[in-house]
Amino acid sequence: MGYKSFRIVVSPFGAVFCAGFGYFWRMKNAEFVDRLSLAEMGENRCGTVAQIEGDSRFISRIVSIGLTPGSAFTLLKNDGRSPVLVFCRDTVIAVNHKESSQIFVKVEL
Repeated sequence: MGYKSFRIVVSPFGAVFCAGFGYFWRMKNAEFVDRLSLAEMGENRCGTVAQIEGDSRFISRIVSIGLTPGSAFTLLKNDGRSPVLVFCRDTVIAVNHKESSQIFVKVEL
């Protein structure tokens, strides 16, 4: 079993964060930081779409299926291999795992 690496990140405001296992958290009280990709989120977590990165075709397709910046969602399934299942606007949406890494979210605590 391999070990995962961690990074220590210091914000411009002096806050210290630890990054590893796909999550960022504050070193002092383990509070999650806002910006994660959809691919890094855990299952059964709620959040809000913050930003979508990619070419214009990808952004147009994601926005047309209902994942717009500011929309609230619940992540139903993310096992790292199959598509990520997202419940948003009374609809279950399947997003390719590679493409889900281009959708950044704010996670509710």
